[in-house]
Amino acid sequence: MLGMEVLASDLDPEMVAGTLTNLQRAGGRGRYRVEECSADRIHETWGRRPACSFVFDPPYGRNAWASDDGLEVLLGALRSARQTSPDGTICTMLPTSTEALDGPLSEDLQVLGTTWGSLKGVILDSGWEVSLSVPVRVHRSLSRLVVVCHPAD
Repeated sequence: MLGMEVLASDLDPEMVAGTLTNLQRAGGRGRYRVEECSADRIHETWGRRPACSFVFDPPYGRNAWASDDGLEVLLGALRSARQTSPDGTICTMLPTSTEALDGPLSEDLQVLGTTWGSLKGVILDSGWEVSLSVPVRVHRSLSRLVVVCHPAD
């Protein structure tokens, strides 16, 4: 709607179709493409692009958010985003417990099945640095940590 180019992808063909429907209904002025691809292959699908903003929502749910699968998907997406746009930014929402809402974020807080302190280190190792992290309530038993990252120096 703001006239920006939008490149979207998902591994699930139903999500790709739903995204296309939503973009068409929004009737925006921007250009958009939606492709079926894995999060760790976006650099192959979109090529190199300057100053991109990536919005990523890794798999979650009762079993997925505490498994290694969600973490591996996130790390693959971070590495691929770095190859696509080394000067870009990332915004993602990571599943966590509601205790994140109680005060300052603890390094021991469980986020995506690991501790927040450990996850920040893994994110840094992938070429990104956390610049903002804010917990938000989703429902009674689940919260998400909104995380914004910029390229690590």
